[in-house]
Amino acid sequence: HAELVELLPLVQSAARSCKEGTCEIDVTPGQMVRVKPNAFGRLLANLIGNAVRYAKTVKVTASVADHMLTLLVDDDGPGIPPDIAADIFEPFVSGRENGTGLGLALVSKIITDHGGLIGADSVPGRTVFRISLPLAPKEKLKET
Repeated sequence: HAELVELLPLVQSAARSCKEGTCEIDVTPGQMVRVKPNAFGRLLANLIGNAVRYAKTVKVTASVADHMLTLLVDDDGPGIPPDIAADIFEPFVSGRENGTGLGLALVSKIITDHGGLIGADSVPGRTVFRISLPLAPKEKLKET
């Protein structure tokens, strides 16, 4: 079930696949999201891992506006092949030899299960995955 968790530790944990100097994380400490931590952590690891596989530099940023948290995974890799770009979130679509094509389909399902949206913009030399999630409402603290 979904719980209120801090975004930065989830991103840092998911970025373990980053090689020295590959990843830059720009997430403000204290940004909270209501997610299923294991599922959300896996989807971040999938997105960051894909980016690291193809790029020299990966930047993960988070911003807040209009009650939404937007998370960007931005890389300088070769881009998504144009022949599959429109279908990358569909099952069994892969640009990688021997890829199952299930990773991004699962990422998309997890995001929509959390009430969010995901999209990608890609050109040769730059791919940006954009995740938008509703912000967790301010929790009422119980008085003791």
